[in-house]
Amino acid sequence: MFFQRCVSFLPSVPHACNLNFNPENGWKIHRLKESNKVTDHIWQQPADEELTRSLAQWKPGSLTEQAIFAAVEDVGVATGRNVSDPEDLYEHWQGMIIYNNSLYFTHVTWSQLGPGYKKKLFRNFMNSIVQSYKKDGCRLPDVFMMMNIESVFPSAQKEVETSNKSSSSTTARAPVMCIARNVMDAKKCTLVPNPYFKTLNAWQKMTAKIRRNCPMNLPTWRQRQDRALWRGKCGFSSCESSGPRMKLGMLSACGDNSQYLDVAFKEETGCHRMEIWVREKNCPWLTDNTSQLINKVLKGAVIDQASFCQAKYLVNMPGQYQGSYSRHLQYIMPTGSAILIWETLSEFDEFYYHHLRPGKDFLWVHGDKDNSSKSYQNATGSKHIVEVVKQLRQNERRAWRLGKAARRFFQHNLSADALKKFWLETIHMYAKLQGFAPHVPAEACAMTRDAVSDRIKQMVALREA
Repeated sequence: MFFQRCVSFLPSVPHACNLNFNPENGWKIHRLKESNKVTDHIWQQPADEELTRSLAQWKPGSLTEQAIFAAVEDVGVATGRNVSDPEDLYEHWQGMIIYNNSLYFTHVTWSQLGPGYKKKLFRNFMNSIVQSYKKDGCRLPDVFMMMNIESVFPSAQKEVETSNKSSSSTTARAPVMCIARNVMDAKKCTLVPNPYFKTLNAWQKMTAKIRRNCPMNLPTWRQRQDRALWRGKCGFSSCESSGPRMKLGMLSACGDNSQYLDVAFKEETGCHRMEIWVREKNCPWLTDNTSQLINKVLKGAVIDQASFCQAKYLVNMPGQYQGSYSRHLQYIMPTGSAILIWETLSEFDEFYYHHLRPGKDFLWVHGDKDNSSKSYQNATGSKHIVEVVKQLRQNERRAWRLGKAARRFFQHNLSADALKKFWLETIHMYAKLQGFAPHVPAEACAMTRDAVSDRIKQMVALREA
């Protein structure tokens, strides 16, 4: 059982905690000397600047529970949801409560697909984080926050327009959490890690396996495949699916360059759905050549995630359906391969993007041969992917250094310990904004073992009464 793997002995008096960074092992939480007082600031390093900026617009102690739910309703109106229907309004929302060092969730759905699946992933991820803090002897403050798990947070402009048209006064704003957002969103939700890290333990094991399989000494690195590798899903659901449109653009723009590129779709229903739309001519950007292209690229062999280090260069494409963020990036950063990120007109953010350094941690690439759709060179220094691979072949040491920088970036920002550090900062900074004492509603789902135990005791007491 998951609880049996995660539960550990808790000291009678919680400890303050200290965070230190080791270049090889990343962030690590250390217990300080035993104390009867838990300090407000339990990390030595400055908090992430983007996190600080995002939460600095609210005054300490000013946050109310009503304001949080009002902010959720604002987003619901902006995205066209029926705010009078809780099931519709909260489809993509997950309420998280930390109370008495235990974890609870509200607005829980149990489906295995869509938003319900992402909510389940997020619950497991946060449960592993809270359990890890408890194992370290850390005492967490009581907090209540709402988490939006949609791929891209709705536009702030729509929210402002909707609010201004309302006959009532403008609803008080409050910080809400999200896993991705539009970069032009002036209001900006607070970015937190997406749920696809699974659990801390699983993430740590997977990345450790990748590091073992991907040695970084130059002689061994030189034996890797000298082509840019990409594997991914079609992700086609309708003609409005911008993600697969960009991927088709990459595949067609690359042409017959198999000596430089090893790119292919993983065969799945989205590709077959796309072929149906081609035959029925329901989508203007799906031409007769699309089926030919799909059949060609479906022949690519499926490659295990831990074996991605077989390639010297790895490509990251936009998100599966709407061309937003792609969780693929967090999986390929520790491989030691040079990371090539596909330039798109979709502008979005995740919690760690502001730390990425173009030209040092990764390279921008595109497939537009004549640069007709965008001045890539002037905007980001992006170059055609085939040209980039040719240049890296001629300067192998630069490609190797890019791979080392990407792995170092991963240790600082995406390792299991780095995720613990980020959430530790988020929870403590958020707690200072609260002007109310969080409570656990009767319908909340208990996650940590002690929380489940308390619920069982309550049920037994009610039954005996």
